[in-house]
Order: sequence, then structure tokens, then C-alpha cells
Amino acid sequence: MFPKMLAAYFLRHDKLPLLQGEEYGQEETLMLGVMSPLCKGKLSLALNFAIPTSLVSKRVYTDITIPEFRFTSWKDDRVDNALVQLSIRYNFGKGSATKSNNQNRSESEK
Repeated sequence: MFPKMLAAYFLRHDKLPLLQGEEYGQEETLMLGVMSPLCKGKLSLALNFAIPTSLVSKRVYTDITIPEFRFTSWKDDRVDNALVQLSIRYNFGKGSATKSNNQNRSESEK
């Protein structure tokens, strides 16, 4: 059995309403990984890396506007660290999913 390569890109763009304004934020994550079955498929091992990316600016703000008053604050939400995740999964039992014996679900009209 050959190892499988995994890749994921997550981008979130938020505009949250506040009582007197809005809050804006962005988040992005790039994940790369490899997963390999071991011991005849009973054990699987996955190693994932989350890599910081800079495709979007990550500048966020909070804007509050009420009559005769306005407040805006800006900040930079960049994350400059990487994450490594190791997952081990063991399948107890026969190693295959059992089929449903429910007759009502497979009933057909004659």
C-alpha cells in the first residue's frame, strides 16, 4: 500500500455585525501531509504540516459608528509559526465496515 499525499488550503473572510458597527477579519492556512496504512490496513499513520501563508494581508479592524461618534481600530493578525501534527489510528475488529441488514431501506415496489 502506497502513502497518500494530502493538501488543503483554508481561507476565511469574516464581517461580523456588532451592535453599533462591524468587525472584519481574515484567516488562512495551508496544510500539507502524508498518510500511510500499516499492518495490513489495521494501523494508519498521518503526518500533517500547517504552514503560515501570506497571500492575504491579515489586517483586521473593528469599526463602531453611532451618531456623532466613530471609532476604528486596526491590527495585524499574522501568525508566523508552523504546526506539525502526528496522528495514529488503529482499527480494532476485522478491519472492514459491516453492511446494514435493514430490510426496510432496500425494499422495492413490485
